[in-house]
Amino acid sequence: MRYLPAGLYYSLIWFLSSRPLALNISGFDKTAHIVEYFILGFLLAYALNICRADYKNKLLLFLGTTGLLSAADEIHQYFVPGRSCDFLDFTADVLGALSGFLIRIYLSKIITMSKTVDR
Repeated sequence: MRYLPAGLYYSLIWFLSSRPLALNISGFDKTAHIVEYFILGFLLAYALNICRADYKNKLLLFLGTTGLLSAADEIHQYFVPGRSCDFLDFTADVLGALSGFLIRIYLSKIITMSKTVDR
């Protein structure tokens, strides 16, 4: 059940990338990739139940998963009119996902610390 939010969100990314671009503002494209994959990265870190204590063990799994999802999305966009397959978009996707991963770890640490203080 923990994977449902990430799966639904990736479905939304896939749906949106199946459509021609409505706007083409310089610089907005990479920002959009970072933001959308930041959210996906956060949701995947939640799905994998990643916390500060075990993040090193799950980092490769996380990076592999987000790398494959991003690559699949970029290859998919190659076949969509008005879209393109771009290595810089792939890079922005992975960096955004990694940022979401790191924020999830940080928040996990804060929550754990606050629970310890409350006791």
